[in-house]
Amino acid sequence: PPVARRPWPARPAPPPGPASCPPRRVDAPSHGTATILSVRRRDCRWPYGDPGDPGFALCGRRIARGAFCAAHAEIGYRPVRQSAESLMALAGLD
Repeated sequence: PPVARRPWPARPAPPPGPASCPPRRVDAPSHGTATILSVRRRDCRWPYGDPGDPGFALCGRRIARGAFCAAHAEIGYRPVRQSAESLMALAGLD
């Protein structure tokens, strides 16, 4: 005899996302102080300009996190927002 299956429970509504806020103005130099040849391991690698242009430069300030100084890390690194759907897909339950 066929077995009756129970319906799947309804998925919970995703939690509300964080309130968006305008980007903060950061204190960063308006042009780079390092080049591809002069940048050191602990120097910020935030690019200024087009790499093909003669005036291309890298920030060159001391790094704070990853490859960037504190000011550029604030711009370049954003927290990952995980939704219930993305977590379910990651777990293979979608």
